[in-house]
Parts: sequence; structure tokens; C-alpha cells
Amino acid sequence: STSGSGVMNMYGEVPWEEWSGAIVGQKTDLDNFRSKRTQEKVRSLIEEIVDSEGPIQVEVLVRRVGMGFGFSRLAKDRAKSISHQISRAEVLTDPDGFVWTQGIDLDKWLVFRRSTGEQRRFEEIAPIEIANAAWQLSLQNDLPLSSPELSQFVLEYFGRKKRTEGLNKHLAIGIAQA
Repeated sequence: STSGSGVMNMYGEVPWEEWSGAIVGQKTDLDNFRSKRTQEKVRSLIEEIVDSEGPIQVEVLVRRVGMGFGFSRLAKDRAKSISHQISRAEVLTDPDGFVWTQGIDLDKWLVFRRSTGEQRRFEEIAPIEIANAAWQLSLQNDLPLSSPELSQFVLEYFGRKKRTEGLNKHLAIGIAQA
């Protein structure tokens, strides 16, 4: 796990690990969110996925939980019910909408996980990871953080060539945090 307590002393690049995608329940389990058993099962799965993939974007986490119950897509009400359980699980959500393993000190988290566009969209990479990668790349290439060249290096580092408005906005958030 890249987000467990061992990360506290780590810095730099580590491998991005996707959650295994194990099925933990049936679709019908999510029909009864009033059941304590269902709520506990969902929270447990949230914690497992975050431990494997965290920091993970809330929307991605909700989709992964749905996959754990056999869904390829979730209706809005079902997604909302899963999302509500995030706040009740033993995880924390940062101001950028990324969910972390509880106990991580975000100010000391210096890790970034390289991944391709096929593995995760650029907007699914936590701004803190973008900031950490930008900082490392700026040192390696002797470039200021405000450099357009550095922005391009960061995008290429995460396997991106084409820029979109959403990608540029997300990149700017990460660079600002650096």
C-alpha cells in the first residue's frame, strides 16, 4: 500500500497500485442502505480501496465501491448513499476532494505515483502528487516552478501530451501547491 503509515518516511516516486477489484457483495446489498451490515460492508470496502489507491478522488472511490458490489455504473441515489458513507469511514477527505488513509500527515506526504492516462485520468491525480512531482522535476531540470517548460514536463511525466481546459486547471492547482 502506498498510502499506509509506512509512507510517512517516504518521498519521491513510488508505483501507483490499482485496487484489486474484488467483489465483496451483491447488487441487492446496496438496495438496503438502512441495514447496519450494508453500511459496515461499504465503509470497510471504502477503507480497503483507499488503503490500496489513496489518495483517490471521491468520484472514483464511489465507482470502485460500486464495482465491489458488481455494478459497472451507479444510479445517482446509490452513488450518493455510497458517498455519504465516506464521511463515516476511517478515512479523511482533503479540500481538493481526494480521500486518504486516516493518520496521514498531508504536509509531510512527499510521494507521487506515476501512472498513464489509461490507468487514471490526469484529473484523478491528487494535486499534492502533482505538486510533489513538479517540485522533483523542477530540481532535476533546474527550472522554476512557474516555468511553462516545467508544466509540460509534469504533464509528460504523467503520460499526457494534449491539454484541455480541465487538465490545465488541475495542473495549475498542483503547481500552486508546489
